[in-house]
Amino acid sequence: MSIQPLDFKRAMQGQDIAALRTALVASVPLAGIEGRIAAAEARVPELWDIHDGETNVKPSTSWDESYLEAVRSQLLVNFSRERFDHYCEVRQHVLRAFGDARSNRPQHRLVSIIIVVGLLGLGALLLFGPSIFRVIFSNSPLFG
Repeated sequence: MSIQPLDFKRAMQGQDIAALRTALVASVPLAGIEGRIAAAEARVPELWDIHDGETNVKPSTSWDESYLEAVRSQLLVNFSRERFDHYCEVRQHVLRAFGDARSNRPQHRLVSIIIVVGLLGLGALLLFGPSIFRVIFSNSPLFG
């Protein structure tokens, strides 16, 4: 989930705090994220919610993509700096440990296409095969 600099600039120009928050979340991981945070804080002083005090942090050994999504969901409900920092930390860990799942999607799509085409071919053979074989072999001296 990477956001282009132009998208962040658009979010900074508008008055929509939700768009700015979304742009920040989409910017993770980014080497210059602190610069974006400082710019966003200067533009929108009420960028951060007050942390709700909830601390359901799992040990880093159990951080995976589903935990990352749970942390992201919590961040969207309570956009506090503490939650954002934790999201950044979990996102970095998941990328290091599992890679970016989106980068593997074209390969999964290709495999899915191959499977579907294979199943369609098998279905066509089962459906039309007996008729085709009858026509082909009806003139054969073996089946005369």
